[in-house]
Amino acid sequence: MNAENLFNVLKNIPQNKREQLSVFVKTEWENSIGGASGEYVENVVEGFDWDTGKLIFFPQKSLIHKTETSKPSAKKFIRIINENEIIKCSNCKVDVGKYDKYCPNCGNKFEN
Repeated sequence: MNAENLFNVLKNIPQNKREQLSVFVKTEWENSIGGASGEYVENVVEGFDWDTGKLIFFPQKSLIHKTETSKPSAKKFIRIINENEIIKCSNCKVDVGKYDKYCPNCGNKFEN
């Protein structure tokens, strides 16, 4: 789906009904009786930087419950880095490449 498809769906909803409808993201394609599992949308923005070309919906509550085991591990990233090109992430203290833009362990953005 693109923004034009979404706009066409929205413009077909009667004007007097638009204010009454909440924006909801359904998280599973389930056939069940009762309310759908998902979350209400808090905000929608046009993406920028890495997300250019995307319409981004922000849920009111997180759709993913992170645990310690869901964090990416720096050990999963295999690279050869010269010893003089290694620094510590200021946030999580993991060894990272001197020229990295983000920490592969915690996602901290580096100011180079």
